[in-house]
Amino acid sequence: MTKTGSTTQVHLFSGWKGHERDPVIGEVYTRGNVSIHFDHAEKLYAEWTAPTCIISDGPYGVSGFPGDTHKAESLAEWYEPHIKAWSKYATPETTLWFWGTEVGWATVHPMLISNGWEYRCCNIWDKGLGHVAGNANTQTLRQFPVVTEVCVHYVKAALFKVGEQSLTMQDWLRHEWRRTGLPSGWQTKPVGFSMLPPASTSRLTTFGITRRRRPL
Repeated sequence: MTKTGSTTQVHLFSGWKGHERDPVIGEVYTRGNVSIHFDHAEKLYAEWTAPTCIISDGPYGVSGFPGDTHKAESLAEWYEPHIKAWSKYATPETTLWFWGTEVGWATVHPMLISNGWEYRCCNIWDKGLGHVAGNANTQTLRQFPVVTEVCVHYVKAALFKVGEQSLTMQDWLRHEWRRTGLPSGWQTKPVGFSMLPPASTSRLTTFGITRRRRPL
């Protein structure tokens, strides 16, 4: 229990007998279907089920906390084993949200792409003037205060194994089309009535006209 002003707030881990002491490496707190592990993530990837969502808010390369790297240039090396594990255990249903500074993300981006992640978009969090007031000294300021972070959206690319090759979905569809022996020109033609028997064409045409004449 903690007191905030005149109110009392229940500790997040009040249901865990060890909440009044510091956790020990390897301990797990579970409530319902949610578990929080106090351990190195790289030790646990193989134990966890395939993720549908990964939220990465690790080092930024700004010496922001104990263990953070001092420069963004070292982030790709730091993240490499984690990204390889994400790629190994993720599926095409997995979404990745990667938090960082703009230069930190730009440094890690090639590593994500080379390990099978597809970029979707970059979302910018504007922390506002309040962040400037608490983190800038106007007497010694030599640059504009940093007031943003980025949250970048990736998805796991769908790859199909064909022999020793890994094909994208588009390349796999082309491969399967060629295996059917159908003319390649059909790929670019819209599917229309001309590919159906005459009787089916007549029925579909009549149905289409009927549907269009119905009032909205």
